[in-house]
Amino acid sequence: MDVHALGRSVGLLLIGLGAALLLPLSISLYYGERAWAAFLLVQLAALLIGAALHLLLREHREPHLQGTVLAVAIGAAVACLVGAMPLWLSGAAPRFLDALFEAVSGFTTTGASVLPGLARLPRGVLLWRSLMQWLGGMAMVLLAVAVLPRVGVGAVQLLSTQRASSAANRLTPRVRESVRLLSGIYVLISAAAVLALLACGLSPFDAICHAFSTVSTGGFSTREGSIAALQSLPVELVTIVFMLLGGTNFALLLLLSRGQWRTVLRDQELRTYLALTAAVALVMVAMGLAASPTAAAQAVRTGLLRAVSTTTTAGFAATDPASRTGLVQAMLVMLMLIGGCAGSTAGGLKIVRVLLLLRHARNELRKLLHPHAVYALRYNGHAVTPDAFSHVVGLFLLLLAAGTLGTLAMTATGLDLPSAIGAVAATLGNTGTAFGAVGQAAGFAAVSPMGKWILIFCMLLGRLELLTLLVLLTPDFWRRV
Repeated sequence: MDVHALGRSVGLLLIGLGAALLLPLSISLYYGERAWAAFLLVQLAALLIGAALHLLLREHREPHLQGTVLAVAIGAAVACLVGAMPLWLSGAAPRFLDALFEAVSGFTTTGASVLPGLARLPRGVLLWRSLMQWLGGMAMVLLAVAVLPRVGVGAVQLLSTQRASSAANRLTPRVRESVRLLSGIYVLISAAAVLALLACGLSPFDAICHAFSTVSTGGFSTREGSIAALQSLPVELVTIVFMLLGGTNFALLLLLSRGQWRTVLRDQELRTYLALTAAVALVMVAMGLAASPTAAAQAVRTGLLRAVSTTTTAGFAATDPASRTGLVQAMLVMLMLIGGCAGSTAGGLKIVRVLLLLRHARNELRKLLHPHAVYALRYNGHAVTPDAFSHVVGLFLLLLAAGTLGTLAMTATGLDLPSAIGAVAATLGNTGTAFGAVGQAAGFAAVSPMGKWILIFCMLLGRLELLTLLVLLTPDFWRRV
């Protein structure tokens, strides 16, 4: 195990988190909230420990494959622990487990909350919740470019953009350059979201919090009723636009910024993503009209918000009577597990993988009619390698296994089957929208302590692409470290 590379990575992460804590600390001081002491204590601890690790282990080494996987897992754990401490020390979360659940939900951009009474929480805490989601969304985009391809999990994640460029088989000659460009796009989109929400009449605080949780497709809000509580059509429309952008492959947005809009429009994952969202929106609107024929305008608003929120795995709540029906709930569970585009802030299996699975199934059906024919698995006009497709199949099977085992485990904690299915799908798909007992007013706060640990693992499992986390449980991995 390369302790130098691992320790240096953790040290840099702690320094970054310490710097990020300055924003909620400043807000708490500005509004005279007692939570400032908790933020300051955690910030000082993160900066001191991070600086010590960085100075003591500053010898730079390129980590090997196992070290990269371990660094990702340990980094996620450290970020969640640091994120939980201000929530616990400030009293926003009465128990450390609740604070940890909230932090994991934030950094994984799940949006499942256990904190009661958002209106009574300090503004610094509310901002920290949204900021954790924003940081988690950026981290996921960067992982898709710089880390996951090294371990094989990301072999298909950026396939749509890598193959779309006729000039090269990758975005830029250097990964660091790609990271810098994509980070810049993420920041610019976030700034645009803040300005758009300010133009809609939101206060600067609400605009920043909702912009962070919208672009990251996280779903945390400063209000009990989420976006619907704002009762603003312009805010909902802006939220829908930026949720769609957050669920889009950021590498495609990079090509769009370079004027390659024809290449972007030809991308099969993007076209499927938009078509699926439109189809779900039509179904949701139709179901809303059937439930309340006299409230057509409201049915369109809630149906569109619910559809985009689910397909992007943002999970913003919307008052929607139609969502209580079994058909809509089953459809939403399916969409949670599918997720948005690869290389985006959205969770789930990703649309590109679902497309490849469906095309493989279609080819198998064709072979039954034409046994001697050869059908290549193609995507965006290029053949998909067997290794890339094997990763897709592996992730799909692991997702099914994790969902099944997670549901069984949640029923063992006392949840009924529909509630267990909804809770596991919401956390494994990083959506946060649940049904049944978990979808009621108490939300995830009503889940037992053991159930919260199970859902914490599901959130991490879904965000780290399953293989990245599960490989740590294999003996062979530790023999190679």
